[in-house]
Amino acid sequence: MFDLIQVAEHTYYVDCPVRVGVWEQAGEAILIDSGNSPESAARIHAKIRDAGLRVRHILNTHCHPDHIGGNRYFSETCGATCWCSSKDAAFCAVSELGTAIMYGGRPPERLMLDRFMKAEDCPCREAEEFPFPEGMELVDLAGHSMFQKGVRTPDGVCFMADCVASEKVLDRFVFTYAYDIARYRNTLTRLTGWEKGIYIPSHCEPCEDIASLAAYNLAKLEERLAEIVGLLAQPMTAEELLTALFRRHKLRMTLSQRYLIGSTLSGMLSYLMDCGKITTKSDDGRLLWLNSEVETR
Repeated sequence: MFDLIQVAEHTYYVDCPVRVGVWEQAGEAILIDSGNSPESAARIHAKIRDAGLRVRHILNTHCHPDHIGGNRYFSETCGATCWCSSKDAAFCAVSELGTAIMYGGRPPERLMLDRFMKAEDCPCREAEEFPFPEGMELVDLAGHSMFQKGVRTPDGVCFMADCVASEKVLDRFVFTYAYDIARYRNTLTRLTGWEKGIYIPSHCEPCEDIASLAAYNLAKLEERLAEIVGLLAQPMTAEELLTALFRRHKLRMTLSQRYLIGSTLSGMLSYLMDCGKITTKSDDGRLLWLNSEVETR
């Protein structure tokens, strides 16, 4: 782990828990994301430094803590400039904002100590003003987060951020985090039409056939949405629904999983409500969610 692996003439990635892309030219490197912690960033930096490269820029795909966890390290150690989507900049500068959205208020300290929930704060410049090398571009991959971007390098390698999970992860953990289900679904649908190439997702193995992996992710998403509609033939609160899903799939409830998966479930309920498939009703101080067909009977 933490090996620097070359995939094209000028494009590499560091094989670490959250894969970090490296575009090099004339001894300088642009990193695509920065690792999930300062400790990981230090190991990434060592590999890049051993290759004779100086880290000049960090181009973040999105503002989640496991992707910006090394920003402050590279900024303070190398003088690197950090960049992200203009709409993500506030979340990088004040990482607690993202945790608060997921939690629905000020999160407990215990939750903010989880590196998947909160990173060190680090200001970012707006990626729309980034001095892109000729042929490098951002790719819209929104859904997993509000403003997630992929990065395509000039030699054709595409870093895919968190837009897909591996089949193994989907089969084992059932849910993957997504904020905006409509945009997530649109992204996956679009990817099913992409041609073969070199694709580097952040949390699963590099692949050539992103279309097949996207199709599997899309099918699993549709399964979860249909499952929720089916369960809501019996009206229940959002918390009762979350518990039913955890029990059905034998998932382990922890504080962080409650809010990671609970936040995803909230997004799914919003999506299904917007599609007219489910609705709500008040019952003795409880807000119940239910299948729209049940409501009309």
